[in-house]
Amino acid sequence: MNRRFRQPVTLGLSILFICTALYCYWGRLGYMHELTFLSNFSVGIFLFDTVLCRLSGRKVPQILYLDCMMLLFLVMMVCTAFTNEFKFNGMFLFLHMLNPVFMILYYFLFCDMNRVQKSSQVLSVMIVPLLYLIFAVAYGKATGDYIYFFLNIKEHGYVYCVSFVLILSAAVVMMGCAMFCLNRIIFKNRKKYWF
Repeated sequence: MNRRFRQPVTLGLSILFICTALYCYWGRLGYMHELTFLSNFSVGIFLFDTVLCRLSGRKVPQILYLDCMMLLFLVMMVCTAFTNEFKFNGMFLFLHMLNPVFMILYYFLFCDMNRVQKSSQVLSVMIVPLLYLIFAVAYGKATGDYIYFFLNIKEHGYVYCVSFVLILSAAVVMMGCAMFCLNRIIFKNRKKYWF
């Protein structure tokens, strides 16, 4: 059942992520640098690419699914922690809540982390968030638009901003490790109890 449904589900999610991201930001092109857009759109492109890879017989490193899932989980985590700062109406409900939930379900249904050779690879969940953080800080310094309130050094100061980023980074790594280990347990026991 896993292999039978994986391709259509992957294709469906890729289309959903790309279309909802484009729809929400179509009239807001100047905001496409936000992580909400970039994460949903890039994960959609990644999933579409995995469909093409499988059709051509190429393998996709399993750890990349964890990275994508955690990127969307990060968006959901921050947005739900600060609901007064982020939109949850209309299609933004998809970008901030539903798409991350769909990706989490996809990860636990189709992505076997037992295929990952080194557990230390779980630290890769921080690569994209850190690259985005560097971009956001540089963008804020250059334009005065800090994109997100927790990066606004002028308003909140260095201590608040650095503390927020460190706590958020630790939470992402801990959740990434937990999701990685839970996935391995589920897939090890799956053959015994499920299909």
